[in-house]
Amino acid sequence: MKNGLEEDLIESKKSLNRLQTFINRKSLTVATAIKDLPSEVLEMIANNLDLKDLAPCRLVSKSMSEAANNRFAKVFFSRRFHVASSYSVKALVDITAHPFFGKHVTAVIMDGVRMTKHRSRGGPTLWTDPYDEEEEMYNTTPALRDDSEEESASILDNAFVRSGQCQSLLQKVFENIKGYGNSVEVGVGDCKYDNGVRSFGRKALLNHKVLYTYFMAETLGLTLAAAEAAKCPIQKLCVEIQGEARQDYRQKSVRLEKVVSEFLMQNISSPNKFTISVITDNSDWFWNEQDTKQCLIKYDGDEGLLEVMNNRFSREKHSLCGHAYLVENITRLCLPKMTIARLRVQDSDVHSSPYFITDVLGNSIKTLTDIRLEGVTLRDSPRSWKLIMESLASMPSLQKCLLHSLLTAVVINRKYWQLVSFPEDEEACLLEGANISDNLQEIGRASAQGKEDLLKDIQEQSVDLLGQELLLMRFEPTAYVHGIKIIVPNIQTQGSEV
Repeated sequence: MKNGLEEDLIESKKSLNRLQTFINRKSLTVATAIKDLPSEVLEMIANNLDLKDLAPCRLVSKSMSEAANNRFAKVFFSRRFHVASSYSVKALVDITAHPFFGKHVTAVIMDGVRMTKHRSRGGPTLWTDPYDEEEEMYNTTPALRDDSEEESASILDNAFVRSGQCQSLLQKVFENIKGYGNSVEVGVGDCKYDNGVRSFGRKALLNHKVLYTYFMAETLGLTLAAAEAAKCPIQKLCVEIQGEARQDYRQKSVRLEKVVSEFLMQNISSPNKFTISVITDNSDWFWNEQDTKQCLIKYDGDEGLLEVMNNRFSREKHSLCGHAYLVENITRLCLPKMTIARLRVQDSDVHSSPYFITDVLGNSIKTLTDIRLEGVTLRDSPRSWKLIMESLASMPSLQKCLLHSLLTAVVINRKYWQLVSFPEDEEACLLEGANISDNLQEIGRASAQGKEDLLKDIQEQSVDLLGQELLLMRFEPTAYVHGIKIIVPNIQTQGSEV
């Protein structure tokens, strides 16, 4: 983030210098009317405005409006967030049909919210009726109507979607985008951002009605179907669940996973980019200060980059509880078809070393050049990183490997221990160069030795690593968690540094 801000500042200074040079060359004065300034100068001004000033700037003059149009379109029209309402989707049709702004639309993200027909003066609450209308989407035989269905039909105002109007209008949206020769990112979410709502038309849709729910699977399914009917190429899939939708019950999560997995598996080569992000409750771990965590898988096939956060690597597929395991199950499903050159794994658990070696690393053993493992916990037997480090050491194309805060969970006499290989308060271990393979194997041996020492005697002791000391220290942060910290010394070999 800091580097990005510094780059923006440098670029802004360069633009201002170019502007000052131009003004000096043309002998312009402060009194020069804006409308008389060349378009090059006006574009420099527009490109250095704060976002909040872009819209007012376009009202200054026709020439200023034209100069600001490109940046204005990229900021406010490239990624569109809409709800499944006539008002919102018709506006999206108009935007994509616009001769100038339409060509800048690169993403259509639909908010999965649905409203009720009733008003109330109370505050907003999440409606979680056990009956799920979304189930009709997968029924192969007509369902029998009963009191619960009649009641649900009277509560939900879902006619716009069920009538087919929503998908029909969305198809026009994608036809317009295709007409510009563009591909599109398609996604679904609850469209929350910094505790606010960014989906166009949501306020008008709810209109002070307090009961609403989310239909993620149905919304994503009809959006993908509309893009397919329009034959508009989808270059990226995006699912972002950040707010209330994470409280959905299991049936809805299963259906969302079904829509996502079927689309990714049916499209072998496209899209080769997707992001699945779910904010989940972290209340199970009562000693954790954070109430929520972000589970993420982000894949960019063009760059061969896979980023995973707060995931669980295991052979066993988990039944979904809310949307908590959506990221894990999609990761397991898609790994075999990925071509990975750069792998980033952060704050995740490895429940099976053989699975991590064969299914995560093994599929890309010849293509992986850069690996980062940060905050990863090993929770299986043999409970040491030796096998994984040996696997990394055997990769023929590996050029860089960063290791930081690797942990091994060990249970001894019904007490929970953590063997920390690279503690968070120490510098990360960055390995690169000709000796990367030897150093990885040495770290693996140290991890195995540390585990053996821990099992043998939970006391202060030391072993040698590359002629230096490996220190084990006992600490007890709580009555429930015990730990062993391993401080790995600098690996002062050619081509490697800490």
